[in-house]
Amino acid sequence: MTAREHVWARLREGGLVAGPLPMESATSAPWFVSLLLGLCGWFAALFLLAFVAVGLTPVLTRPLACLVLGGMALVAAYGLLSRQLNVFLDNLALAISLAGQALVLWAGLHWLESESAALWWALALWQLALTVIMPNDIHRVFSAFAAASCVAAGLALLGWGGVYAPLALALTATLWLKALTATQDIQRVRMPAWGLTGALLAAQGLAHVFGVPTSPLALSTSQLWASWQGELLCLLVMLGVWFVLLQRAALDWRRPGVVLSLVGLFLIGLACVPAPGLCSAITLVLLGFALADRLLLGVGVLALLLFAARYYYLLDLTLLEKSGVLLLVAVLMLSVRLLLRHLSAGAPEPDHV
Repeated sequence: MTAREHVWARLREGGLVAGPLPMESATSAPWFVSLLLGLCGWFAALFLLAFVAVGLTPVLTRPLACLVLGGMALVAAYGLLSRQLNVFLDNLALAISLAGQALVLWAGLHWLESESAALWWALALWQLALTVIMPNDIHRVFSAFAAASCVAAGLALLGWGGVYAPLALALTATLWLKALTATQDIQRVRMPAWGLTGALLAAQGLAHVFGVPTSPLALSTSQLWASWQGELLCLLVMLGVWFVLLQRAALDWRRPGVVLSLVGLFLIGLACVPAPGLCSAITLVLLGFALADRLLLGVGVLALLLFAARYYYLLDLTLLEKSGVLLLVAVLMLSVRLLLRHLSAGAPEPDHV
């Protein structure tokens, strides 16, 4: 029995699939051929669009004409993507779609001010529609990323920028948890989840670039709440994800190890609240482990290291105080790890997907 047959047999025993093992597709090209065809498609699209743009320069001054041409480009891209002819045409259609979106955005900027929240909310709804409609995985990632970024801009213009990180984290975790149980068309869930993950990490990274951490002792209570409210909400989302994963594992809530794991995760998250992005990165690590997705797990670990390093070097403290903070966090994490290892000694490891 091959590895594919063994996996299919286990899935059939669990009631997740039915019927015989599907035949392995023999039409897929090697990855390097797909990569070269994709690059050729992008080059062809860029040269074609640059050539057309030279003759359509007067059109850029007419918002309605830009809107019509952008819509036509999106319809053409949808037609090419829905046929799924080859990698070259797929990437050509993707580039045409991005050009069409740029034309529509240009028209929107003529009618609405860029500082208007209505523009960004309209763009977010439009990108959300493209995420659902466009039959291409890469396009779904781009559209989900753009939709989440437009929501961030709209919330920032309304003065609710601190709510974006927990909202994006909650939506991202919901999609990844749905991918954990999805049995059909899982890519329609995973690709938007990757787009939201990228938008979340980009927003948290910008918070590190444009915000300089200061000592909590130098801030008033209102200033502390204003700077930490987003991360406190992210902490609640992280605990919610942990609750869902524990329920899926069907663990007894009365077991000391389960209770201490929740307490330990809460203490670690509470210690990470002053640093933007750490709670989000820990949540991605939890989801990556639960999904057995090495790429998501690696992204979460990398984000955790980068956010922690950035916070450490920008923190407005002396080197001695920084060393004390690192020591306390390290002792806390190692203590929780040793305690969990002691409680789980001899216990069988629960199955996880």
